[in-house]
Amino acid sequence: MDNEKLKDQRARYRSKNKEKIAAYNAAYRTKYGEKIQGYRSKNKEKIAAYNAAYRLSHSEKVANLRTKHRTKYSAKYYAANKTKIAAMHATNSAKLIKYAAKYRKLNPDKVAAYREVRLSKIKQHHPSWANNEAIKTIYLKRAELNQKWSTTFEVDHIIPLNSKTVCGLHCEANLQLLITPENRKRKIIIKLIGNS
Repeated sequence: MDNEKLKDQRARYRSKNKEKIAAYNAAYRTKYGEKIQGYRSKNKEKIAAYNAAYRLSHSEKVANLRTKHRTKYSAKYYAANKTKIAAMHATNSAKLIKYAAKYRKLNPDKVAAYREVRLSKIKQHHPSWANNEAIKTIYLKRAELNQKWSTTFEVDHIIPLNSKTVCGLHCEANLQLLITPENRKRKIIIKLIGNS
């Protein structure tokens, strides 16, 4: 039997026998729980080394599983708690901005990687007919406003470059200037709408 058929057969069995498998696993944990815990506590370093080696040799698979898991459960959470999240962000926007600044300071490598991905998305969504001078003027205006006022302004894409529902373009007609707290609120609202 080839690998794909075997995977398919196992998946069908698991979907048909969820309760049976859950009962078996519960009974197994009850019977051998102490033995398993004892082994784990005695062999922490060995288990950690094995897990690290596995993650290293299967890095792409692990990353895909993490992304899938994170996407699945964060979407469920957002859908169930839309108003709670929006209210939390509205009342704690100053704290969240400080936290974000602290995070950027402590994780410059992650921020740099995020910026690279963001720039590549902008390049992908930048049409050949876009007025580059007008776009540059908007960014210069942002810099001018940031120097003039005590608040921080950001260039926002009216229709986001990347979302589940729609993808906008990086062109002058899709850009606007917003103060940072308003832009954060808007991003949360768009995320909530996208997950509904």
